[in-house]
Amino acid sequence: MTDLLEMHRTAARCEFYQRTAVPGGYTYKSIQLRAAPGLTGHLTLPHPPAVGDLVSLPGIAATFRVVERAWGYNAYGSSNWPPGEPEPLVGPLLTVIVERDAGPFRDEVSIELDADDE
Repeated sequence: MTDLLEMHRTAARCEFYQRTAVPGGYTYKSIQLRAAPGLTGHLTLPHPPAVGDLVSLPGIAATFRVVERAWGYNAYGSSNWPPGEPEPLVGPLLTVIVERDAGPFRDEVSIELDADDE
């Protein structure tokens, strides 16, 4: 139980937004993750995705590419880091901006095999 508590205190709480290009800029839409009752909808990850990574998110039939990340750290005296506590109760919030992507095999082409190659 101690390891799980420690992971919860240090792992990033990831929230995801989908970025879509529109004339003149982008729109951003929060991706609502299906979470168990009582949970926030964040994914708590000890190793969050880096810019350029491809990700698939729980309950969503799509692949996304991470294009931006922004970290938000807990302030001392907040509900996430109460006065008197030596460290925050939860890890930092990581806003992850993603765009739809065709996936890791997007550039695959068909090739004809010789009888010897089969």
